[in-house]
Parts: sequence; structure tokens; C-alpha cells
Amino acid sequence: MNIQNVLDELGKIERDAKPTYSMHIEAMGDISELNKYVLLDDEVIGPHIEARVCLMVAFLRGPVRMAYDPPPNLTTINLKSFLKTASTVQIKGKIKDLLSVAEDSRQAAALAYQKLMNRSRDAWNPDNFSNPKEHQPNNPYQYIITALRSSSVLFTEKSAAEFIRDNRVGFVSVRGNEVAFDTTRYLLSTPNAITTEVISCSLISNLKCRTYMDMCFGLVLRVPKNHVCAASGRDMMAASFQNTARVETLHGSSDYKRTLAINDFLDQAAGKIADNLSTPEMVLGETSTSGHNEVIVLGTFTGQVTVTAMFVKTSGGKLWQKFLGSEGRIASVVHREA
Repeated sequence: MNIQNVLDELGKIERDAKPTYSMHIEAMGDISELNKYVLLDDEVIGPHIEARVCLMVAFLRGPVRMAYDPPPNLTTINLKSFLKTASTVQIKGKIKDLLSVAEDSRQAAALAYQKLMNRSRDAWNPDNFSNPKEHQPNNPYQYIITALRSSSVLFTEKSAAEFIRDNRVGFVSVRGNEVAFDTTRYLLSTPNAITTEVISCSLISNLKCRTYMDMCFGLVLRVPKNHVCAASGRDMMAASFQNTARVETLHGSSDYKRTLAINDFLDQAAGKIADNLSTPEMVLGETSTSGHNEVIVLGTFTGQVTVTAMFVKTSGGKLWQKFLGSEGRIASVVHREA
């Protein structure tokens, strides 16, 4: 028996895991330590090849890297003891648990929750922000907004394209095997869809109202304080976090791939969420008059983000030219009840 035999058996248990673990082994170069850990005699871990698969997954779990340390001694002793007496069904269940990195994801979720519930979010209580119903152009104001522009996303991967085509009827155009999804028109028509998103927002005031890429319209949001992940006077490049484990990308995936994507999202969340969140005043103070800030918000957590109004930029009481053109063609100036 060799490592390739063990890798082939892993492919029978979880097909999508084999390519990942092949990359692990290739990255190692020298696999002598892996051989020593995995290819044990029957009297140590029993006769099942699944037991060797379990040890290999325990050794290589986590991201692909150049060097690997065996699990701690106590973990290894307990695992060997389990494998020696377990049935193949029990061992396969253990392998799936290890593949899901279940404990790691639980820890990441717990850390994210702990950060979001700390007292530094108190300054972001939505009652501390202006009410758009009472907006007067010459009066001080402070809003959390998400800026928009006329845009669509092209889906070319088959499963994702099928999901968008079947679930966003009226907002898609089909071009052969490709599906273009008009995201802005969908959000304006279905504003509660924002609750399913990780939202890239900005904090604006009467003194600092620059938006990302000078987008000239968007939505004013009421954000529960514990939904604010992070806030900075600069762009935080939230795209990776926003686009991980989206429902359309998970459509048609195996349980293993879905689990990895969700774990990736939780890991990013635990890293992206600030321990001690800057106050709105600090964020605006850090924001240059020629730049924009960024506030990363969860659409759903202990509650839900709600759309309270739409904003449209003006200059001298007149609409911007870009709003009257392609950037704002799909928008209408509306007010929504809070």
C-alpha cells in the first residue's frame, strides 16, 4: 500500500476532495513524514484502508502549504485508538467530519459573533443617524448608503447561469449559454434582496459625501449596529468577502465544495470583522475630501438591513448628467417607508 492508493480511496469516499489533497501532496515534495504518519501496520490502526485515509486527511487538513506538522500527540493517540476499533461506516463519517473542517468553522463563526456583539458597535446604533424623511439639503446629515450604477453581471458557468436564469426572471437576458443579470434593476425592484448580501457601504455627511467612483445614486440604509463588520476612511476591498459562497456559485456543487466555500466565508468573516470598530466620527475624520470611505455590512445577522430611501446627487439643484444618461437611466427618485 502507498499514498497513491490512499488518495484513490479518498476519491471514492469524496470525489471532489481528491484533487485538493493531490495538490497538498504535490506541494510537500518530500512525503516521507506523511508516509510515516499514514502507512501504519494493521495492529496499530486496524486493517481498513479508510483508516489510512482518515490519518492522511488529519495530517493535511487546512490550506495547501509547503510544510506540514503532524497533529498534536494527544489528537493522534485518540484518533488511532478510534480507528483501531471503528467500523468502516464510522471511519467514513470521521473522514467527512475532517474534510468539512467542522470544528474550525464553528470556531470562526463563534469569533465572528463575539466581535459583532461587542460594545464598540454601540456608536453605530441606527438612531444616531439622520432620518431621510426629515432631510433638508442645507441641514447637517449623516447616512449609511450603498452607491449604485447601471450594471449587469455575466454568468458563463453552467450551474450558476441556470440558477440566475430560473430565479431572476425579468432581470436577465440570455446570450447562448451565457446569462446577463441586471443586478441594479433587480435591487431597485426588490430592495429586500439586500438582506442576502454582504454590502459595501459608505458613511456620508453634509461635509463629506463622496461615493465610490462618484456614483450618483444609491440607497440609504438603516443598519442594525451589530451588522457593521468593519469601517475605514479608505477602501477596504471587500469584493472577495462579498463574492464567497454566493448561492448561485454553490448551485449544483457537491456537499464537500459547498462546505469548503462556507468555511472560507466564515474564515474571511472572522478576519474581516473588526475587534474594536471605529466610531462614525472617526471614520469621517479619516476620510479625505477627495476620497470615499467604506463600511462593510451584513444584510442579515441579528436582524435585517432595511432600505429607507434613495439618494440622487445634485449640483446647484440640478441632476448630474451621468444620472440622466446610462448611469441613472434605470433609476426613479422614490422614497420608501422605513
